[in-house]
Amino acid sequence: MSKLIVHIGESITGGGAQSVLRSTMEILKKNESIYEHKLICRASPSNEELIDKTFPVKGDSSFFSNLFSYSNYRKLKRYLYKTKPAIIHIHHYANLSPSILFSIYRYKKHTQVRVVHSVHTFEYLCSHHAAFDYKKNVKCLDCSKKNFKVKIFMRICGPKGFFHSYGKGISSLIASLFLRLKVVDFWTTPSNFLRTKMLNQRHIDEGRVFVLRNPILDSSIGKKNKKVDKNKAFRFVYFGRFSEEKNIDCIIKAFNEVVKENIKCKLMLIGKGNYKQKIKKMVVDLDLIDNIEFIEFLPKKDLEKELRKCDVSLLSSKCYETASMVVVESIQLGLVPIVSNHGGMKEMVECCNAGIKFSDGDYIDLSSKMIESYNNYEHYLDEVEKSKRENLRQFNESRYFKSLIDLYSKI
Repeated sequence: MSKLIVHIGESITGGGAQSVLRSTMEILKKNESIYEHKLICRASPSNEELIDKTFPVKGDSSFFSNLFSYSNYRKLKRYLYKTKPAIIHIHHYANLSPSILFSIYRYKKHTQVRVVHSVHTFEYLCSHHAAFDYKKNVKCLDCSKKNFKVKIFMRICGPKGFFHSYGKGISSLIASLFLRLKVVDFWTTPSNFLRTKMLNQRHIDEGRVFVLRNPILDSSIGKKNKKVDKNKAFRFVYFGRFSEEKNIDCIIKAFNEVVKENIKCKLMLIGKGNYKQKIKKMVVDLDLIDNIEFIEFLPKKDLEKELRKCDVSLLSSKCYETASMVVVESIQLGLVPIVSNHGGMKEMVECCNAGIKFSDGDYIDLSSKMIESYNNYEHYLDEVEKSKRENLRQFNESRYFKSLIDLYSKI
């Protein structure tokens, strides 16, 4: 008889952790093992076949339900008692509220269930999960060793001001309470960087935290032309969320310096977010309208089609990034990644043995690395092709599937 694993996630629609959950369920459900897999998350019309049970679309739709959603608590508790899983795999639950942890706690008290949490943010280290002080506009892990994190109430360091910071602070305290009650038995992180930071928590020991690289579903994209066509514009691209901590300002300033060198080039900015209007104003002020193109958020297939037209991807985040899949996705699509020299971005470039790093926040250094990538494009593209063939095996489906099954067997 197969053993049931219930997977819990907020959503499988979107990028980041949502994309990883979507890929995980696709991989697990199409490969046979001694385990049966069921997913409970919010509804997603485009991925209905992967979902077995749904949370309410808006929860209780009140401020207090964001701190503790009774409807999500009740839905999950009933589902767990009905299905009786041997393992619970939490993927991400932030906007479902910590009530999810209470449901698991209640079920765990009466069973021998084991619980694993795949961590994709800094939620164990920072009240608002970003490891970034939005008020001071700097990276921050001041709370990483605290079991109960209260500095957010004095600093108001969340991304959306006073009420958002207080809400995140209270939510974090509730989650910490259940985590101290040992609701979770094991953890996975997508990078050694995040694993090391997780070990700052006194109740988490290194024997229970495993690095599990995020998967890629397609590793067979063909080679690109290795020569720069001087008759066409050399294309740099940023794709992702338009938010302050992504530091797109740095990219635009650097690109402005590249344009001054009379290099025929374009910058593509693909995505959406609340920082978009500020970025557009900056483009106008620097008189770069003819050189920079904005493209709205695209579904995965359309995004890949657009990225194949580009040559170099750029990521200049002020925040740490837990494990930047932009690096892996860029390499798979034949782009040379240029990233900030810190956190998960630095680790992924070193892990893949391809790409370029620049000094954190230094747009002059970034511009010099962009020019270098243009002048030595064939060399860097050779690195990308070699990485695709030799190093990215660690991200493929079969390895990811085997790693997960081995983990379930251990716990």
